[in-house]
Amino acid sequence: MKVGETARVRLINIGDQVHPMHLHGADFTIIAKDGQPLPQPMKANTLDMMPGDTYDVLVHFDRPGTWVWHCHIISHVEDAQGNMMGLIQVLQVEE
Repeated sequence: MKVGETARVRLINIGDQVHPMHLHGADFTIIAKDGQPLPQPMKANTLDMMPGDTYDVLVHFDRPGTWVWHCHIISHVEDAQGNMMGLIQVLQVEE
């Protein structure tokens, strides 16, 4: 992404576990749940996703950086040796 851009992201939990998805560096705006627009969009930096949930969110970054979006349940993000794997995404924002 570039500074000043807004991305629309669809988060989908296709598994059978809850995933509290957290974004570092910025809040996001939740605009739809399960394909239905929300009557009142919500700002958040963490979203509890139940099995089968889908959310559409808008992400806007006003500064450059490398931002991590991950599940806040550490065992969903790291293996036993502390290596990053699983439910983690890195967003690179450039000038």
